[in-house]
This record gives sequence, C-alpha cells and structure tokens, in this order.
Amino acid sequence: MKNKEKIIIGHQNPDTDSICSTIAYAEFKEKNGEKAIAARCGKLNPETKFVLDYFGVPTPKLISDVYPRVKDTMQQDNLKVVSPDTPLKEVGEILKTEQVKLVSIVNQEKKLLGIITAADLAYNYLEELNINSMRKIPTSLKNIVKTLAGELINKQQNLDSELNGRVFTGAMATETMANYIKAGDIGLLGNRPAAQKAALEAGASCLIITGNLEINKEIEDLAIQKKATLIKVPYDTFTAAKLIGMSIPISQVMRSEVKSFYPEELIADIKEEIIHFKHRTYPVINHQNKLLGLISAQNLINLQRKELILVDHNEKSQAVEGIEAANIIEIIDHHRLGDLETLEPILVRNQPVGSTATIIAKLYLQSSIELNKKIAGLLLAAILSDTVIFRSPTCTELDKKIANKLAQKTDLDSQEFGKEIFKAGSVVNKLEPKEMILNDFKEYAFDSQKIGVGQIEVMDLAEFKKHQPKTLTALHELKEEENYQHLFLMVTDILNEGSLLLFDKAATNLVTAAFTAPQNETSIYLADTMSRKKQVIPSLSTSLIKE
Repeated sequence: MKNKEKIIIGHQNPDTDSICSTIAYAEFKEKNGEKAIAARCGKLNPETKFVLDYFGVPTPKLISDVYPRVKDTMQQDNLKVVSPDTPLKEVGEILKTEQVKLVSIVNQEKKLLGIITAADLAYNYLEELNINSMRKIPTSLKNIVKTLAGELINKQQNLDSELNGRVFTGAMATETMANYIKAGDIGLLGNRPAAQKAALEAGASCLIITGNLEINKEIEDLAIQKKATLIKVPYDTFTAAKLIGMSIPISQVMRSEVKSFYPEELIADIKEEIIHFKHRTYPVINHQNKLLGLISAQNLINLQRKELILVDHNEKSQAVEGIEAANIIEIIDHHRLGDLETLEPILVRNQPVGSTATIIAKLYLQSSIELNKKIAGLLLAAILSDTVIFRSPTCTELDKKIANKLAQKTDLDSQEFGKEIFKAGSVVNKLEPKEMILNDFKEYAFDSQKIGVGQIEVMDLAEFKKHQPKTLTALHELKEEENYQHLFLMVTDILNEGSLLLFDKAATNLVTAAFTAPQNETSIYLADTMSRKKQVIPSLSTSLIKE
C-alpha cells in the first residue's frame, strides 16, 4: 500500500553512509507522496554525529526491533469511554448505536476503572428478571431524571443526591400499599392522589409520577414538607418500572478486575492469552493505568507486518532484530548479495559503487524532486566517508562525479570537508577498545561459520599502536563472548592508504592463506588496502570455504 508508513533503516552499528542515506531516502519518499520515516538500529558513532550536527539534521528514530507489538495493531479510533456515574441505559445505547463490543469506564484523568460489554448488560438484565420482590436501586436523582426523561417538580432538590431505597409500584389498594413502604423507598405511581399521599406519609423519599400526569398542589406541598422528591415522567408505569433499573450507575455493574495489556508488549507474547481468554477485546493502558486503546482477537487476525526499506545492507545478520517478522519491500545497497528472503518480488537497487549515498543522490538528480542543501551535504559526507575521500578501491567514477555535483551545491571542498569528517570521527582516544571494535562492525556468515570484522579509520597509524595490546585483548574477549569463529579489526591509515589487520591467534592460518604480506602472530599490515567489502572479505571468505 502506497500510503502505509514505510520504515527506512540501515544496518546494525550504523556508519555515516547508512544514516545519511536513510535520512535522504526517507525525504525522497515523502516528497514523492509516500509516508516514510528514517530510522536506525544502533547508536551514532562520533563521525556520523559530527555530520548531522554540521548540517543541523536531527538523529533518526531509534528502533531496536521490528517485532509487531500491541501498539502497532491496537484500536484507537471509535474508542468509547464513559464516567463511572453514567446510567446503564446510556451505556446500552452506546453499545447498540455505535456497534462497539466494549465500553471503558474511566475517571477524570482517563485512568481505567473498568469495562462493560453487551454480554455483561444482558447478564445484568437476566438477573433483574430473577428478582421477585422489591429491590434497592443504588442510583442518583440525576440518573433517574435522565434515564426516565423526567421533569423534577420540586426544583430545590439536589440532582446529585444519592437514592438507595427499594423500588415499589403503587398498583395495590392504598391501605395495603402503605404497609409495604419503608423510609427512603422510591415509588412509581399514576394519577392516584390518595396513594401518593399515603406513600409520602409512609416515608417514601421519591415519587415518580408516570404518564406525564398532573400533580396536585397538596401533594407538592407535602413532598416539600417531607423533604421528598417528585418527578414526572412521560412513560407508563410498566415501562418506567423497567427503565428505573437502568438508571443505576455503570460503576455498580462494571467489571473492575480487567485483563489489560501494555503497548510495548510483543504480539507473540500475548497472542495465546487473547485467543484463549473468555473475552475477545481488552484495554491497552500505560503504566499509569491511563487508557490508550483496545486490542482484540480480530486485530491479531488483521495484523499487518511493518514495511521496511533496507539501506546499505542486505544480510540478515546485519539487519534490525525481528527482520523475519517484517515485510521487506525494497533494498538499496552497494554490497554483495546476502541471505535475506522476501515473501514476494521487491525492488532492489544494488550497484557496484563506493557508497549507497551515490545511488540515492543519483535518484534525486534524475528526478524532479528538489535536492536541498542539507540533504546534498549529508549525501556528500556519506560518499566521502565510505570511499575514504575517494582513496578506497571501491570508489568509482560515478561516486566522484556525483560527489562533485553535491560539493558544488553545498559550496564545500570535498578534500578539506572529508578530512574534517575523519578527524571528528577518530575513535582511538574516545572509545574503550570493545566499543572501538564494534563502532563500525559487520557480521558475515559463511556456511556454518560466523565471523565479525570491525573497521576504524585513523590519520596516524602510530597513534593507534599505543592502544594495540588492549585492543587485541578486547578482540579475544569479544570473540569468546559472542561465539565468533574469528574476529578481526581493520585499522585503516587514510593518508598512507593501507590497513593494519588485527585478529585472534586462532585465525593465524586463515590469514596466512588469505594474504601474502608478512605478518606477526596477531596482526598484518596490508598495503593499498582500505576496503573491508572489496579487499578483505573476499579473501577471507575464499580461505574460509577451503578450511
């Protein structure tokens, strides 16, 4: 669906290309009339933060996983709520006319107090039919007047006053009726002045005169004297007797012990509960008990997967957690094809260029959609970062050509701006060894073997060598903790266009087979090597497959 929101997201441990390309493509989609949000599944590295701050662009939304949650499917429209003093009759009318399955009862702060369903009201009605004698009606004067469309005769009475007496119908002889009345009772009578007088004398707190019949002045005066209430209603006595039971506040019959769910809960965790519970619709609340929505079994049946557009990756191990529960609709990348599968054919833009940003910038330039200065700057920064200021062997003439157009649009010098980016992004003196390894880290699967390769860029390799012993220790610890077959760190010397490759001792034979350069026990310097994707991974994969 074109108007369904699409989540545009890069890989785990996102780099500058991943983040900037995500932001640029989300804006491209929005300007093309589609709903899209830029997202990330990891924290920003110092380099990327510098770039976003430089152009004054906010950080994309952090999404830790794309598993469907309650908030993704809960019903928020047509949510019916009432206060606890609402009459049963009014709630019943809501259930009928609005064709909803549940009405929620909330207080003034919208905190959930209870719920009522049509089945609950039906059960309450059947209970009423089982009553064989006068019963108490705990309600308010206001609710009786409202439910019976009545007119309050003695206006001095407080509408909020509570009535707790038994209800009786004055259909028997006056003398007999008086024997049944107790103080505080509520009477339903027609145009029978003698019976009305007897009821008031016996202590009735409220008389409901049916049929819209006139009330004698003598009765009005006596009601005032006895501090009783007089109400005139348009219904006949039989109908009024049925309706008065519907005047009690919903708080008297609501279910206050309610199964509810939080918006953050995973659908997979609650699905069985909803399917096997007695009811089919349940409130969704926050941790302050405030009502947010409803969720039902039908919502689970109609559950739609989140739609994702993957940027700068196409391997499951690099993707946001829960990718298997989402619907991948598009991929924009410049890496080798990975192991992701889709439910149906999708649009894939995969080009052998130095940066995903090059592909996205080309889309802008070939369309009528405006490429503003901020987006142009982000795309330029991404190209400079991924191609190591055009020094990487992955860099193509198309990268250079498009970067030149972006530089003209932003009035930036590519070489000088690139050096600023890498200087700001140097993590050697900013991060702990483990954080440094994982700062720009990618995982690869080869048959049953899993390896990880981190990469950092430095302007001075000698500066890094002070940290090399601690980094090797951290490399070994990470390998054991995360159960990698092998773990590597590329320390790329930008100015000299080479890389120092660190590895665990168990990878010595693998490195020997993959590279011909002289090596130490846990490191090897690879001249003219700057690309993890094009120069290191292919050699390692070939040797791994031969093992």
